[in-house]
Amino acid sequence: MSLLRNHQAEQILSDIKKDNCFATEVMNSYEAKQKNKTRLSKILNIFILSIILFLMVPIAACGKDKDEPPTEPKLPFGVFPLNDVSWEHGRSIHVNAGPGERPVYDDTGKLIGTIMYWSGKATITYSVKQVGENRAELYVADEVTWRREVKMYGKEVVWDDTTWFTPSKLDAEIRLDGRKVYCNNRLLYDFTLNVGDTFIVSDYADDSEEYDATFVLASIDSTLVDNEQRRRYNFKLKDPNFSYEWDKFTLIEGIGCAEYILRTLRTPFLHQEYMGPPELNKVYFKDKIIWERK
Repeated sequence: MSLLRNHQAEQILSDIKKDNCFATEVMNSYEAKQKNKTRLSKILNIFILSIILFLMVPIAACGKDKDEPPTEPKLPFGVFPLNDVSWEHGRSIHVNAGPGERPVYDDTGKLIGTIMYWSGKATITYSVKQVGENRAELYVADEVTWRREVKMYGKEVVWDDTTWFTPSKLDAEIRLDGRKVYCNNRLLYDFTLNVGDTFIVSDYADDSEEYDATFVLASIDSTLVDNEQRRRYNFKLKDPNFSYEWDKFTLIEGIGCAEYILRTLRTPFLHQEYMGPPELNKVYFKDKIIWERK
């Protein structure tokens, strides 16, 4: 009886071990299948993501070319440039010569008439070349197209246009001191001023105060310079009864004077030759227009 019971117990234990082994095999098989599923899922996800990225690259590129033009770089200079910038001015000219004042001779030296007047258009271009950390040289060149009307034996004859060109030459020295700009050690622009402050326009070549004029900063707003907002300083003559060539002017950060680059300094050379300061029309940065008179 005892042997039978022992045999039955051993049989039960053997069955339990077999069941445990079977359960273990089942679990191992299940875990292996799960790992395989997880691995396959990861591989499938990576494959799908690769296809999506492959398809999106040309789509994004096409969209950028059509709808999103490349962003233009911001201007690299502050209140005033020291390099790679030029200012183009224009000026119409009409000079009465006066009868008999300008005789016209032919090739043999014979008097054939007198010039009644000269008319034309001048283009004056300033440019800067940096020569130090805060210093630059200011160069000027001009091109003048003239038309002469000549009175010959009682008849008026218009001669062909004639172009005079003066190559670029050194005109002045520019120096930056923070937000102040100096030309030949004279204050040209002051971008530290606040509304209500005054600014003295002084003579370009004379220490005398005889022709000095006082302007007041009337307002500060902004304007676009190469799609970038820059502050604009609007000045007006402090005393409206003061006799002067102009009664207002505008300074723009990064450009200078919007009417004429040297307007805040009187320049007798240009006043005499071109009958007053020319008007600023365009400003270039590396041959690209960044500001243009509207």
